[in-house]
Amino acid sequence: MRLQVDDRPVFAATCGPAPSAARRTVVLVHGAGLAPVFWTGQLAALADVETAVVAPALPGHGRPGSSLASAGPPPARVEGYAAWLAALLDGLGVAEAVLVGHSMGALVALELARSRPERVAGVAALGAAAGMPVHPRLLADAHARPERAIEEILAWGFAPRQAGRPPGIAMYELARRILAGSAAGVLAGDLAACDHYQALAEGAVAITAPALVLTAQRDRLTPAKAGRALAAALPRAELVELDRVGHMAPLEAPARVADALRRWLPRSSTAAAGTAAAARPAAPARASSAGA
Repeated sequence: MRLQVDDRPVFAATCGPAPSAARRTVVLVHGAGLAPVFWTGQLAALADVETAVVAPALPGHGRPGSSLASAGPPPARVEGYAAWLAALLDGLGVAEAVLVGHSMGALVALELARSRPERVAGVAALGAAAGMPVHPRLLADAHARPERAIEEILAWGFAPRQAGRPPGIAMYELARRILAGSAAGVLAGDLAACDHYQALAEGAVAITAPALVLTAQRDRLTPAKAGRALAAALPRAELVELDRVGHMAPLEAPARVADALRRWLPRSSTAAAGTAAAARPAAPARASSAGA
């Protein structure tokens, strides 16, 4: 799908029916330096006759000059990305959507849920924490030596070796190609935006939409304990923990991530989809574990 957001062309991968106010719309928000292809394992799995799934390339993301990229400079702050996401919903013609974000994309989704609650029917945060400071060395490498920064992200982003086996080569190389294909400065800017963002430290309690926090027990970038703390801070959160995978869980365990999201989606539906999720009383975070 190609559409205009803030008078600039945007690419979005889609599956299911066209987005409209008459059905549930799920928007998948990728992380720092990534692109919609990151969501390949979830895009079709979440769509059905009543659910439109949209995975946009954030502004300035995607391979430069290709039809799979979105124009415009990347915002310098998470708040700017959230404002852009609200404009995307306008472009799609939907008043509210269920947002699913990974890493920086989770911060963007949560920020829109915090600042514009009327636009968010539900929010799922994968590989996220209320605060996501970035190591100074990684920030420096992303600016001066992006190839080295990419290798550091790959080394820490996947679960450690199990039984002497490295992460699957295909998913590892996919992540490398996506990160390496970004325009100059995009990864560095995104990491700086994550490092700067602090609004959830006190603002998470203001997010009243149904929430899912999906953590990975082998996540070394946003550890599971940080995900648990985020779920505890959100008034209407459910917590799901995946074993044996790391920060790149949507690539490492695509079916398990999709299954967790599918189980949660009926409880986060828009009113247009015919659910009563928004009318349910607030409940504390409850945890479950998702194994193989």
